[in-house]
Amino acid sequence: MKNKTDVLRSIYLYAVSLVGLVTFVVGLLHGSNLLIDMLAKSRNIDYLYSELFSSIFAFLGGLFIFLYHWKIIVREGRLGKNKREVKETEEDFWGSLFFYIVSFIGIIIVLSSFIGFGSNIMKANYSYKNVPSNPGQKIPAEPKVTYAPNVEGMIKSAVSMIIGLFVWLVPYLRIEKEYKKNEDKGITEQH
Repeated sequence: MKNKTDVLRSIYLYAVSLVGLVTFVVGLLHGSNLLIDMLAKSRNIDYLYSELFSSIFAFLGGLFIFLYHWKIIVREGRLGKNKREVKETEEDFWGSLFFYIVSFIGIIIVLSSFIGFGSNIMKANYSYKNVPSNPGQKIPAEPKVTYAPNVEGMIKSAVSMIIGLFVWLVPYLRIEKEYKKNEDKGITEQH
């Protein structure tokens, strides 16, 4: 029979894998829809570039998170009928639950910040060069559009990613250290 912390680990790994997979699929779907819109010129293309970068970053970030955690699931033999025998350990269930939740929140912060960073790479800036000096004159109908990175937004996203990495990695490395220690003691045995 599995102990509670091993069940927590399985829930954590599957939940994070699912978040990564959903983010990957949403990024793929959104990006493909944007590409179709750009090719068909069915919508104003000016704002689509930042959305396209956001979709690419969602696609890549989701793929990385999914593959990394799925690799752990496969390596630890957590797929299908589990033939692992896990003996009860001295671990604190509530402490493990806390660290898994904090780690999960950290991954969400990293992923959303990564996507935000991507959306700030290329922003459309609208400017009306020939602003009339007379109140009766009309403003030109077509603004001049320039594309430039939103450096302030990129810095904010980068800082958020660093904080998210810290929130994810500190508890995750503690969890991994404890798991490896228990594995080395022979607590987890493969049959």
